[in-house]
Amino acid sequence: EKVYSDRKAAMVSCLQEARPHVVDMMLDEEGFHTLEAECTYSSSTEYHQQFDEKLAIFYRTGEFLLQTRRQDLQLLQSRLSKVGHEKEVRRAQLAATGAEIARLWTLLRTPSAEREAFQASFKMNLSMATLSKGLDELARLKLIRTSSLGRVVSSIRNDILCLWEEAGIED
Repeated sequence: EKVYSDRKAAMVSCLQEARPHVVDMMLDEEGFHTLEAECTYSSSTEYHQQFDEKLAIFYRTGEFLLQTRRQDLQLLQSRLSKVGHEKEVRRAQLAATGAEIARLWTLLRTPSAEREAFQASFKMNLSMATLSKGLDELARLKLIRTSSLGRVVSSIRNDILCLWEEAGIED
């Protein structure tokens, strides 16, 4: 009985420690199946799917449905370690996507109102929905850049000419 309660306490402690990662990545709502391939089980079985479902239930409701066998504690520790890794991967991907979006907004002279509308259209988290929204915006901006490259170059050329005039440089 003591072994059981100690193991359950260890599992609950792991779950609580990982809660910020799970919440940031919206895994409690989207499900653990949204994790990248390297974070999935080496051999996905019905047991693993049920395990992930029980994790999601715990994070949504607080109800502890996991078994408290030693291998389940090890599986939980491994799973939550992968969640931490995935969070860092998503954070890096979101940062890179955001930086590229900002660069293209500047290049394309995207109005502030359009930028703000995009930023207000999603929650600031590391969910797959947020990442997808960023990738969609990046694809849209790249398409605009490709179709309006001539206009952008002309606009930048005019800016440079104005700067030359202000500096008293003749072309």
